[in-house]
Amino acid sequence: MFNNDIYGRPVFTTIPVQNYVQPTAADSYPPNPFSTLMESLFLDEETADLLLEVGEGENKRQYFAHFVILKKCAPDLASMCEGCDKSEPLCLPDVDPEVFLELLNYVYGGEVANDKWKGRHQDFIDAADKYGVVNLKLEAETRYVNEDKITVDNAVDRLLYADSKNCALLRERAIRFIMCNTTEVLSSESFHNFPKSESIVKEMLTIAGIFA
Repeated sequence: MFNNDIYGRPVFTTIPVQNYVQPTAADSYPPNPFSTLMESLFLDEETADLLLEVGEGENKRQYFAHFVILKKCAPDLASMCEGCDKSEPLCLPDVDPEVFLELLNYVYGGEVANDKWKGRHQDFIDAADKYGVVNLKLEAETRYVNEDKITVDNAVDRLLYADSKNCALLRERAIRFIMCNTTEVLSSESFHNFPKSESIVKEMLTIAGIFA
C-alpha cells in the first residue's frame, strides 16, 4: 500500500496480515447428526413406544425403548416385544438391570465403559446372546479372553461355557490352554466334577494329540 510522506512523495508501507487458515473439508460443513440424534433417543419417554421392566424384587428397574430400534439392533428382544406398548411393561426378570441398561445403551449407539466389564463378561455374553446383540456379544467374548485369566481350575468350565454359547474364540483359547496343561487339567477337581458328555470327554482326553 502506498501513502504520501510530508513532501508528497509516495511511500510504500506494509500492513500486517493475519495468518489465513484454509478451511478443511471437515470444517466446511456440519457432520451428519444421526448418531447424536440416535443416542438422544436412549430412555426417551416421550418418543418411546415400549416399557421394559427388568430384574426382580428391590433390584427391579424400568426402561423406555423404541420397537423399531430394537427390531434392527436387538431382534430377539424385539420379538419378545411384539404386541406390547408402554402402557403395560414387558417383564424381563432373568437379566441384571445394570447389564441390561448397558446393553440398551449399546443398542442406541453408546459404548460399555471399561469399568463396567470387570467380573461381568459372562453376564454381557448371556444378555447379548439372549437378545440378539451380535456385536456386543463378540466384544464381550474378546474382552473375556483378553482380560480374564484361564487357569487349571477354570479351564474346563470355560470350555463348557464356550460350547454352550457358541463362542468360538473363547473355546479356542480354552482348548489351547488345556493342550499346554493337559496333565494338570485332567487331574483337576473341576474336570472330575463336571457332567461329562461323551463328546466333551473324548475331546478332553485326546486334545493333546489332536491339537499338537
